[in-house]
Amino acid sequence: MVDGLIAFAGSEAGAQVFGAETAKKVEAHGKELKAAGVKYCDCPACAAAEAILGKKDELC
Repeated sequence: MVDGLIAFAGSEAGAQVFGAETAKKVEAHGKELKAAGVKYCDCPACAAAEAILGKKDELC
């Protein structure tokens, strides 16, 4: 979810993984997505999860 992206990118762990400057950019991007009403971030993993969840009634 986009809230998780924002929280992680804004944390010390996020800065260690992405690097301080990139973490700030990722956090800002997450906030832009949230402001636009997006539930999931736009990374490939979240996009795949969103597609699967969109078809969960067909899968079960």
